[in-house]
Amino acid sequence: MPPPVNLLGGCGGGDAVGGDGAGAGDVSSVQDNAPCHKSGAVTKFLADAKVAVLPWPACSPDLSPIENLWGLLKQRVRARDPQSVERLVAIANEEWDKLRRNRGLLLNLFGSMEKRLRAVVDANGAATGY
Repeated sequence: MPPPVNLLGGCGGGDAVGGDGAGAGDVSSVQDNAPCHKSGAVTKFLADAKVAVLPWPACSPDLSPIENLWGLLKQRVRARDPQSVERLVAIANEEWDKLRRNRGLLLNLFGSMEKRLRAVVDANGAATGY
């Protein structure tokens, strides 16, 4: 596996100080507990960079609007019934491009976060309708 890529831009790690004054320990991350996020290399990198990893339930569409986008992408790709790996890749790219350009959809998902968070709190952390 290739090593993790430092996307922190000086906002964490060692004694680095970011342009906004954020220093080591001032950066936190939210991850969905996918195996690639829990690997030893990633865990060590985040610890060394003093990045706090917030607890987060795995595969939680309630708190991760991207899960809704993945669902839409899967639906659209299946509907086009790709018959080869090449067509699958092409169709997935085409449909992803359409989704990412759908500003209304993205704003709606982003705007739903407050309601999502409230629903999770109201459900004491259990699954909600999202």
